Amino acid sequence: MILIIARLTRPGESTDTLGQVAKVVEVYRAGVSSKVTYNGQVEKAGVVKILSQTAGIVNAISVVEGQAVSRGALLLAIAANYQGSNPAEIQAAIANRQYRMVLDTFDTQKEIIVKQKEIASKAHDNTVNLATISAQAREDTTGLINLNQTMLDALQANLSALQANNPGNVNGSAILQIQGTMAQVSAGQNQLKSALRNLDYQVSSANPPLQLADQQRSLTFQQLELQQKSLELNRDISALQAKMANISASSFKPTAPFAGKVDRVYVRRLQAVSPGMPLVSLAGGNRSSRLVVRLPKDTAVRVSNIEPSTLRIDSRSIEILPLYVSSEATDGSLYSVVYSLPEDVYPSVTEGDSLQIDIPLSSIAKSIAVPLEAVFQTQDSAYVFTIKDGKARASKVSLGKVSGKFIDIVSGITADDVVILDRTVAQDTPVVSK
Repeated sequence: MILIIARLTRPGESTDTLGQVAKVVEVYRAGVSSKVTYNGQVEKAGVVKILSQTAGIVNAISVVEGQAVSRGALLLAIAANYQGSNPAEIQAAIANRQYRMVLDTFDTQKEIIVKQKEIASKAHDNTVNLATISAQAREDTTGLINLNQTMLDALQANLSALQANNPGNVNGSAILQIQGTMAQVSAGQNQLKSALRNLDYQVSSANPPLQLADQQRSLTFQQLELQQKSLELNRDISALQAKMANISASSFKPTAPFAGKVDRVYVRRLQAVSPGMPLVSLAGGNRSSRLVVRLPKDTAVRVSNIEPSTLRIDSRSIEILPLYVSSEATDGSLYSVVYSLPEDVYPSVTEGDSLQIDIPLSSIAKSIAVPLEAVFQTQDSAYVFTIKDGKARASKVSLGKVSGKFIDIVSGITADDVVILDRTVAQDTPVVSK
């Protein structure tokens, strides 16, 4: 590097000699977008490798290579032992039977709850009706008490008159008769007053009889609501248990997720399998492919959406635009750039293939990206050679960020400059671009 700077500043050296042959050099035009080269990973849709979801023994194989299958078709069956037993299927049958029993009795139990509510309502209404009848009886009883009291008052007046005018006890028998009548009427009066007190107790909403009726109906309704919710919860849980059991059982009988063709069967009958072991490869469905390139953040944010990237596959170069650039890191600290591959590429690639792609980068504002190889750097400055009037001229530059094989030039050159990539040129060397 020191030798290069020395060549730039060596006193007395001249490259203006007439007849000197111009050096042919590789150049980079500053106004052209910089490019980085990365490897991307192929992801294919429409090709699925069916993996075992459980451990067991292959009991039966229903397909062969090249066979066309419809969506949901059984591919093979796995058993728990060599006799073909499958406890998961039995558990699924039990769960389904229990669920069917719940469904068969669900409506009947709901009808029972409704009838119990009706009974509770009628019992409450009956209590209220009895209170109404008692209220009417209270009015009648009150009237009879008042009538008896009138009779007692009259008898008392007669008795007082006879007792006041009873010489020689001439009115003794009449007095005894009135007193007997008064005793009978008083006894009936006491019974009526006792009945009236009972009626007052029963018809008042502030007393326990009517309050108990209200509370009993409310409590019964709440108990029945809880019973209905428990009934519905039991139905839902039974359905979930049946689904869970069916899912567990289905792992023993893998089916085709879509219509397609069997590419390969990886297992044979009576072979032991474990979770994750490949069983069948199936091709079909939506046949599409894409390329996912993982880039650092500084590079990903500069991927051009206008200038196409160049994909290299076999001996071809294909220009494609990015489909999406992730706004957040997707693989550790790396960002994903997704490309949709053309349909004619689909047969030429396989899942997981690594393909090379040249990605153009947008320049940072007020900067120009040039290849790293064009930059000459010392301890305190940096230079690039550009072609000026047919000669190599050194330009002092300020450097920015590095992106792949390119570096941003913040100042020192313009977008119209032609930057020399050849590192063997010196100041004022006659040059011509390839």
